[in-house]
Amino acid sequence: AIDAALELGHELQTLRRRSRDPELAGIWGATVGSFGIHNLGVINGLSVVITGYPGDKPSGTSWSGSGDVISSAAAKVRYRIDTAGGQSGSPIFEPDRVGTGCTGVCAIGIHAYGVSGGTNSGTRINATVLNFLNDARAAP
Repeated sequence: AIDAALELGHELQTLRRRSRDPELAGIWGATVGSFGIHNLGVINGLSVVITGYPGDKPSGTSWSGSGDVISSAAAKVRYRIDTAGGQSGSPIFEPDRVGTGCTGVCAIGIHAYGVSGGTNSGTRINATVLNFLNDARAAP
């Protein structure tokens, strides 16, 4: 869980640096949105989406898949959503959450592991990962 969070933290830092680039400043907010992040108690059966850039599709094209969380543990979430190499680090998210803690597009995990013909899984956003991500977002 921490490895995936560290990788995502590095990506957040990279995005933060790019967002401060004067050449991108005018277009950054208009073209890049943001996800809420949430540490939910019960997520089994939750309908989620994974959007990323799979390596088996045309370069630079974004693809999405959706399905339900089939099982979860303290640090992992499992689902039968088709993914491919290159999608690790993609958010596992609720596209239209209404509720406490997060409203709108809310990430509940970070895709990390694919299994051919089986269940894919990712790092669950638990209290440790949530704190890490919040600290990374707040860092200068």
